[in-house]
Amino acid sequence: MNELPTIESGKIWENRSTKEILLAIQKGKKAEYAIARMASEFGEIDGEFLIVKSTYVHGARLLEDKLTGFDALATMLTIEHGTYSLMDCSEFPQEAAHLEEGLKIRLNLLINALPNLPATAEELALTGSAMTRMRSYEGNELPSSEEAAAAKSAKKLKPEGSELSAVGDARERSGISPVMIAIIVMVVVLAGAGLMMFVKH
Repeated sequence: MNELPTIESGKIWENRSTKEILLAIQKGKKAEYAIARMASEFGEIDGEFLIVKSTYVHGARLLEDKLTGFDALATMLTIEHGTYSLMDCSEFPQEAAHLEEGLKIRLNLLINALPNLPATAEELALTGSAMTRMRSYEGNELPSSEEAAAAKSAKKLKPEGSELSAVGDARERSGISPVMIAIIVMVVVLAGAGLMMFVKH
């Protein structure tokens, strides 16, 4: 077995949760192919998972247990006190072959869901797409670069007039439309004219 170079290592504790560690790995983009190792303080949980392109988890397993896949990953991410290390296996992909399960779980979904991960990877994917839709409605959180790119490409596909109609829709939602104002004015004028005729007779 080759000695894998360590990219980074540190402690898991209150001020550096597993969520923050995943976020740093995602933003750091320090390795195309890396193994993250996490162990609890007294060794009850000890495992590793494979991260590809700082974006996806492809597989996970607990070392002293038969647990693999999402269950193993979710167990590691519950560690509150312990250690972690990130090892670069880009030059030695065979060292990570045992972790290649084809999970393809997005790191950003894990980060958004922690500390309350759902029971399965499928539920995580569903929760993630629902959160993306909610975020687009709320507008109080900046979209990820991938979400922004998707929105940009969707905008290109829209016909040009759709933006104008969206403005019109917004105006209608925000108050009385010009047509309604014209109708009200006409009703008032007709009512006034009718009243004047009534008074003359």
